[in-house]
Amino acid sequence: MDNNNMIIGIGIGALVLIAGVLAMTGSDAPTDEPVTIMTERPAPSLGSADAKVVLVEYGDFQCPACKAYVNAVDGIRAEYGDQVRIEFRHFPLPMHKNARIASEAAEAAFAQGKFWEMYHKLYDEQASWSNMSNPRSTFIEYATALGLDAVKFEADLSSPDIRGAVQADKAAGEDAGVSYTPYFILNGKNFENPDTVDEFKKLIADELAKAGGAAASKATSTLPLQ
Repeated sequence: MDNNNMIIGIGIGALVLIAGVLAMTGSDAPTDEPVTIMTERPAPSLGSADAKVVLVEYGDFQCPACKAYVNAVDGIRAEYGDQVRIEFRHFPLPMHKNARIASEAAEAAFAQGKFWEMYHKLYDEQASWSNMSNPRSTFIEYATALGLDAVKFEADLSSPDIRGAVQADKAAGEDAGVSYTPYFILNGKNFENPDTVDEFKKLIADELAKAGGAAASKATSTLPLQ
């Protein structure tokens, strides 16, 4: 393992440990038992609807560990393209005071077709808005900068439909055994979060091989993380 891989592994491992300590329920660690995601709400997604491998992430935009995995998820998309469908589900944790409204901001952006742009903006600026007493106006500024209709976005932030979508994801996650973030489900099975990017890549490649897909990657370098 080179120095960069070692640093990445230590960083992810530390954040995964923190996420586990902060978990609000006492449920057992993930197993490879199949799980069912009950919500019928269309999730923000990347990749082909016909992909043989589906990676579902339950995330909290105020969660430092979730931010640490952003580059890994982006890298999986870059390496495997439409071979892997990536879906995001909201799971705002109660100890993060602005996590719920951040999820609602992302969902309001989803209503205008720009979920992933807001997803990256919220994680990029996580340190700026996490401790605000009310980041609503800041999120509206983000929406404007991303080219969204700010009037519609602001109205959607107060919409019961947007709030309900976030609540539906959270409830579905709890039913599936989610108790911390980020929490990943790969082809209907949950698993312990990988400590390194290479471990994550291997999980995806193994699942592609099982599904009969092409597991060849488009890049040879280790996926970057910040």
